[in-house]
Amino acid sequence: MYFTTIYIPDIATARRFVDVMERYPDIHMSIKSDNLEIDPHSIMGVLSLDLNRKLTYAMRDSLAIALKREYKHRFLFLRWGTKGYDVKVVNFNPHSSVRYNTFVKKDR
Repeated sequence: MYFTTIYIPDIATARRFVDVMERYPDIHMSIKSDNLEIDPHSIMGVLSLDLNRKLTYAMRDSLAIALKREYKHRFLFLRWGTKGYDVKVVNFNPHSSVRYNTFVKKDR
């Protein structure tokens, strides 16, 4: 989760901020002011906040992880033993990246 403090001084800045947020509807974001938390994709939500205060902007990344077992032995349709696990990671945020994923090898 990523947090930062933002300041929206006037209505024109709020409108530009919402226009930028609307480009990325799949990314989960929120703006917090005191005890109120809103979705920054709507102009009415942003304007309902107190614009004279600094706001906390939070963005959550979503990851999808697929795990596949790699078999040690195969014969026709039979498979047995475990060589390791293949890990696939997909990030849904276009502005961040997954640094690495790894193949987990199983040893006894």
